[in-house]
Amino acid sequence: MISFWLKKCPAWRLLFSVHAMAAATCFVAAVPSLAQTPPTSVYLQTPAVSTTATTNVTSPVHFQATAESTYGITGYAIYVDGNQAYLSNLTTLDTWVVMSSGTHNIHVTAWDSTGGYLTIPSQNTNYSINVTGFAPPTPPPAALQLNVDRSYSWAKQPGAGGVCATGTIATWSSLSDPNTANAPDPTGGQHFTESNAGCLNAEDNTLFAWKDANDATNAHTNFLWDFWFYVPTSTNPNYVQALESDLFFVVKVNDGNVHEFMFGSQCYYNGSSHSDYWQFSYPQSNHWSDSSDSCQPTRPETGALQAFSEGIWHHVTWFYQRVTPNGSSPAYQHIVNNPTYSTDTNTEGLFGTLTIDGYTYYVGQIVQSSIPGWTPVLGVQHQLDMPALGSTQSIDEYVDQETVYTW
Repeated sequence: MISFWLKKCPAWRLLFSVHAMAAATCFVAAVPSLAQTPPTSVYLQTPAVSTTATTNVTSPVHFQATAESTYGITGYAIYVDGNQAYLSNLTTLDTWVVMSSGTHNIHVTAWDSTGGYLTIPSQNTNYSINVTGFAPPTPPPAALQLNVDRSYSWAKQPGAGGVCATGTIATWSSLSDPNTANAPDPTGGQHFTESNAGCLNAEDNTLFAWKDANDATNAHTNFLWDFWFYVPTSTNPNYVQALESDLFFVVKVNDGNVHEFMFGSQCYYNGSSHSDYWQFSYPQSNHWSDSSDSCQPTRPETGALQAFSEGIWHHVTWFYQRVTPNGSSPAYQHIVNNPTYSTDTNTEGLFGTLTIDGYTYYVGQIVQSSIPGWTPVLGVQHQLDMPALGSTQSIDEYVDQETVYTW
């Protein structure tokens, strides 16, 4: 006997097969009604939630769950405020979901090999959580760890940056710069320098990067990028147009094309104007989007916006995700077991959270990927930008203990 659903279903009560999991609503679904056997239980270990009280959490929210079924568990879904936030065909649930501050209602669904499903809590109740703060996730033990300082060679990128690109990769230590002795890793990282000598009255931008093709052939969707940097006191902030830091990932996805995910960000100083705000990269349209956030947002102890201080090491942690577009509904992560490009539908990038010197802030910016015609590659880059100046000047940036985790 085959039964048919002919009406729109609530988001957390979807009936779908493993091969049609990306549907956001269900209008018509054919399922063998007599064969369906829902899982006997779903256990949500993290977060610790309740149907009678609101639980305070930090975002990204760590979800861990298991379920039981005689026929074997074959997938999970997470719904936030009635919208799909995560979808997988894995046997257990262990993921991070980026949420904005405030109160949210959540549901978790597990299904088995018969197509039977079980949602907790029930359709008529909710788990209520309140995002009271933000903290970067902890990479799982199976995450790929790339020790950028020690394992990769940096190079100046020819043809990148502005009309002038006079920067160089300098030596790490200098007697005139004692702050290198206070670095997180005193053995050294990268020292980038820019001088506009021979390039007066024009913008001078130089891009420095490492790239690794071997680590980008997987379909990882979570990226945690951690590094320290400082600008020495010998650099006058009036000569800095922007400090740019980008993580990029190029991978083949289910449309058969190789897509670039450029998680580009820069602190826009604008030289003597000291604009001091973040800009984010939109690779598909090749432009930068201004943010209302200061490079160092309001600090509780001062209540004032602060630019990056020279002569001080600053600690930065970015968390990004690749996500699947969902029309007018929010994008969600779609994870499959043993992924191949034909099953990879995560074609958009999510700027999740940004941590600066121990303070974590929600970004929540979605950007589309582009199709650059490249081969798969994973990389990190830093760029020094100088405004047009009528006299010879120079700026420096040190980057240390740089690590990228992907999973």
